[in-house]
Amino acid sequence: MNRISKVGLASLLVAKLLLAGRAWAEGSLSLAQLRDLALSRSSALHTALLSTDEAALAEKRLSQELLPSFEASAASGASLAQGGSLLPSVSASISASQLIWDGGRYGVEAAIDALTTKGARASARSALLAAEADVDSAYYAVLEAEAGIEAASQDLAAAKDRLALAQARTDAGIASRVDLLSAQSEAATAQTSLVQARRDSSIARARLASLTGIDPGASLSELDGAKVESLATRLAALDAAAIQALADRLVGLSQASNPDMAAARFASEAAARQVDLAKSDGLPSLSAQASQSLDWNPATGNLSSTPSVGLQASLAIAPWTVASSIKSAAIEAQKASLASEQSARTVELDLRESLFNLIADAEAVGSDKLALDYAEESYSAVLESYKRSAASVSSLSDAAASVGASRKALIEAHYGLLQELSSLSALVGDEGATFAGSLGEELGPGGKLLLQDLLP
Repeated sequence: MNRISKVGLASLLVAKLLLAGRAWAEGSLSLAQLRDLALSRSSALHTALLSTDEAALAEKRLSQELLPSFEASAASGASLAQGGSLLPSVSASISASQLIWDGGRYGVEAAIDALTTKGARASARSALLAAEADVDSAYYAVLEAEAGIEAASQDLAAAKDRLALAQARTDAGIASRVDLLSAQSEAATAQTSLVQARRDSSIARARLASLTGIDPGASLSELDGAKVESLATRLAALDAAAIQALADRLVGLSQASNPDMAAARFASEAAARQVDLAKSDGLPSLSAQASQSLDWNPATGNLSSTPSVGLQASLAIAPWTVASSIKSAAIEAQKASLASEQSARTVELDLRESLFNLIADAEAVGSDKLALDYAEESYSAVLESYKRSAASVSSLSDAAASVGASRKALIEAHYGLLQELSSLSALVGDEGATFAGSLGEELGPGGKLLLQDLLP
């Protein structure tokens, strides 16, 4: 959506909102539908669209200044004649004026207004991408919290099993009361963790509901975990040279698509044109006037008409003021240029950092999954040894803690990867297709389709 129109986008948002509302009524909501709902409610986006309208109106007003201006007036009065009688009189006039040349000021102002409108549209795109990023983050936070509840439930179930085992061994005189107290403590801690996981889920759902207007308990569509793992595997397989080439390619895309960079660039160009506008203040302007006046004397019935035409040239003779204005505008142009350069550097740094985080999360998915497999296998072995009194209760506790930590790390890496994927797409400034194509090329056959399935 490189060119944004409030009317077009508003119509699109309404249509998407109706479709999302229908899907909400029918079943689970996807991330794409949640985005549509969030965009329809985003005050920041709609404020940006109003600013776009305002800039477009400023352009229209400026173009109207080229049209001729008209003025009409009428007056009546009376004068006191000799003998004390009143002599009434009536007059009317109409005049027109047309600017012929303004020293090039109009052309410069038109260019500045056009750049301002482009900047407003870029800012509206930025607001749109920011709103989408917010709902992405909230959606993934809900899914991560739900996964956290499931993990905490598994930990609690395992802790209760260990508690039952410790109770039976204590009753049989095989284990000491210390083992039982340790198992009771672990079960209570696991229960607390489950309560905290449910709290995290409630908070995440409340934030998502605030952004989208859905019920906090609304059903959300799940992501295909196998596809996320497949993406992680492909990303983790990229070598340093491929990662660097991918980063360079995405930076190139961002230079053409990132709306924050575009807005800063338009602001810099507009500031540069302000220098030309300041220079035009030292040039003369020329305008033409034409008028027609009518005077009528009711007493005599005389009607007189006086037409007139003329040219008017004006020149402000204040070179010191013009010079000062030019210097001031030049300073502002330099500041805007530096801001534009800094915006480009910031986006590039953020983009490279996001890509490196994405790769790190992808690598973590694989290693954390392997760690969880080993931890679960170790826990099963230690548990069997504990049942035979061949392992201590502390060893069993350590093995259980390792399983819980590995499971939590895998969940964080899983959803961290998706969060970074969303952030990277927003930094590129692309709505999905170009970004998926560029990243998909590095992921081998089927990479683009895999990304398109995961990206809304």
